[in-house]
Amino acid sequence: MKIKIQLKTLVFRILTSALFLLDLRPAFAVTKNEKAKVGWEQSIMNQRVEVADWISGAADGLDLFLVGRRLSKEKNKSSATLETSAYYTELEGLSYNASFNVNLSLPNFEEYWLLTFTSYDELSERSAKQTYLRQTKRETNYGASVGFFKKLGQVRTSFRPRVTVDRTPAISHSLGFESVAETNQYRINPKLEFYATPTKGAGSFQSLNFNWDLNKVFSLTFINEGDYIHTQNSYTVTHGLSFGHFLSPSKTLSYNAFTVYNNRPNYQIDSYNLAVIWKQVVFKDVLDYQVIPNLDFNRQQNFVLNSGITLNIDIHF
Repeated sequence: MKIKIQLKTLVFRILTSALFLLDLRPAFAVTKNEKAKVGWEQSIMNQRVEVADWISGAADGLDLFLVGRRLSKEKNKSSATLETSAYYTELEGLSYNASFNVNLSLPNFEEYWLLTFTSYDELSERSAKQTYLRQTKRETNYGASVGFFKKLGQVRTSFRPRVTVDRTPAISHSLGFESVAETNQYRINPKLEFYATPTKGAGSFQSLNFNWDLNKVFSLTFINEGDYIHTQNSYTVTHGLSFGHFLSPSKTLSYNAFTVYNNRPNYQIDSYNLAVIWKQVVFKDVLDYQVIPNLDFNRQQNFVLNSGITLNIDIHF
């Protein structure tokens, strides 16, 4: 266990240091240094391609094994992501974790199926605060899911059973419906999901988000979400505003404000959060990171200010 913790610490420090070193460009740099940098970047890209080709090759081999012959000429779109995150808050201190997500595409077996292996329960991450605005440590939960995706008219339908292999075997299910309606001024993104998990039981998730492109640089998103857990008779509602600032194709900034309500023991404010998200793509489709400073006030801590910062580093293959 001690060796495992030390290894995670070493990987985290290496990745964190790499982000700062990538933008260190001394004023006295010359052509030779630039060439060396290009060579170093190309080496990283080549290694990424090798790993991605290995993953796609393994998925293609499994696909052909299940079918027996090649039925599709479509290129295998399998992918993998290694995510390393560090979280710090004044009240909880420092924590970090590493997780992975492997998506195996099987176009010969079935065009609309996707096999996924993860070290966390990806089906439980539904709301905005659990996805792009995640500020809390993920729980380790190894498992595999088989996703069926089909577009019915303008509605994207998905059915995803997931088998958990951590500790005792367990299974959860998710049935989702999602669509996007566009007008001349804004976009509407409704979503409805029914789910059942071994820990929470049956529940349903609903969201209705509105997005406005104010101009080529700024955008505004109004987020509305609800999550009902039947066994607990618990209903959590999230309202939020996200003001996006497009800086360049590789750099974005957003300012976010969220208010969370809960009906237990009665319907009232459960927390509110202010956060700024800085995201930069260091290498396209290879390496990106997020820095999220935030201020959190929640009822469990008597709405005492809990300031913190989150660092997410994603490596894609």
